[in-house]
Amino acid sequence: MHITTQTQGFFPLVWGSSPGHKALGYLGSTGGLSPQWDEHPSTFSGRTNAFFAPALFATTDNRKQVNALGAHCFWADIDVGDEKPYATLGEGIRALRDFCDTLKIPRPTIVCSGRG
Repeated sequence: MHITTQTQGFFPLVWGSSPGHKALGYLGSTGGLSPQWDEHPSTFSGRTNAFFAPALFATTDNRKQVNALGAHCFWADIDVGDEKPYATLGEGIRALRDFCDTLKIPRPTIVCSGRG
């Protein structure tokens, strides 16, 4: 994900206004993903290889399920590429569209990580 002023409006939709800690981060020069807790998304403006956790957390100790307070969104990881469930991005998007249509749920916002 590449965080821009356009994608910053996405985060209030994901987290809502409930209390809890928010995890954002980016891939560092050593390759590690270490979250920056409760930073405003603009802190990461222009960075590439950014990530966020869709859940809100009770503490900043970790991003494990036991620490999650809840989430305001439904998310899915759709893997695309060689030896993945969908060969192309187009196939993955069509399957997602069919899923939403079958369940009669709104079409989602798609975040393409670019890593398959």
